[in-house]
Amino acid sequence: MGAGTTTDRRTILLYVREGIARLLTPDLVLNGFRWLRRDTAYRRDKDGVVSEFRLGISSRPPALGRVGILVEPRLVVSVPAWKAAAEQRLADGAKGSAPFQVLSDVAVWELLDVLVPGDRPHWTLPDVPVDDDIEALGGVLSGTLTTVVLPFFDRVRTPDRVLRAVEHGDVRLLDGSRFTLACGAMLHDRPDLAAAILAPIGTARRQPLVEVLGLPAG
Repeated sequence: MGAGTTTDRRTILLYVREGIARLLTPDLVLNGFRWLRRDTAYRRDKDGVVSEFRLGISSRPPALGRVGILVEPRLVVSVPAWKAAAEQRLADGAKGSAPFQVLSDVAVWELLDVLVPGDRPHWTLPDVPVDDDIEALGGVLSGTLTTVVLPFFDRVRTPDRVLRAVEHGDVRLLDGSRFTLACGAMLHDRPDLAAAILAPIGTARRQPLVEVLGLPAG
């Protein structure tokens, strides 16, 4: 039974999620991704890099005025070893000048508006979509997988490649991930890159991090 037979918001969102997952699973599973139902994401853990294709699916309740169902695909890349190194750095400096730092294991977080210039970073479905709406969106997302998502993940498929993308400015960085990334750069004997990653952070917050990493003050 399609979502068109119900007006329950949660049921509709689950219907959209399951419908999209059914259409995308063959291509992504073939490339080593595993569907995480609870998180609405496809995840691949390979060569020390965790790659995720996440689907943010949301809508506004009727009381706020419905404007359709928003589907936002996000590409997320993380390197668990880097977060572990960051945690150890902070633990080692806990008795000294180590700052309070909320660590992020996310190295790269991209919306498709960056990867597909000129396109919107989301798609909008009707408030009560039917099977044809899901099929149409699934076709668009399947094409995006082939031309954008999988090639992007291939470019950052190893920790070295993630650092290369960061160094060349090919990806956007979350401020909360900069210390984790800087620790990754240190693991790869790139103190210069670590300093460059931390540079955009304000001086008051940056200086304690620089000291924890043993980088020159600047």
